[in-house]
Amino acid sequence: MNPAVVTLVLAALAGAVALYLLYRPKTVFLLQVRDSQVSIGKGSPPADFVSAVEDVCRMHDVQAGKLWQERRHGELQLVFSKDFPARAQQACRNVWTPPPPDGGGSGGRRAAG
Repeated sequence: MNPAVVTLVLAALAGAVALYLLYRPKTVFLLQVRDSQVSIGKGSPPADFVSAVEDVCRMHDVQAGKLWQERRHGELQLVFSKDFPARAQQACRNVWTPPPPDGGGSGGRRAAG
């Protein structure tokens, strides 16, 4: 086989892997539900949100499932496992308050004047 072709194929493969690693969704936090009890599997979700998800799981009788927040292309999304009921998913979205895009702070700068 031609060495130039092998080199091009390897370079293309390396580029594809680099793009995947750069743009893959990153999990911010993970919540696991077992017997309507919510536990934190990864990250640090807001305590109020965890409490609200527990309420939602009790109201909708969610026995098992997972929900997590992903950062994709700079945007935050809630993602649910297949066994999480659709009505409970919507209720969780209703109680979720995403942080402001700028992080909520003033950047540490004081007002001039």
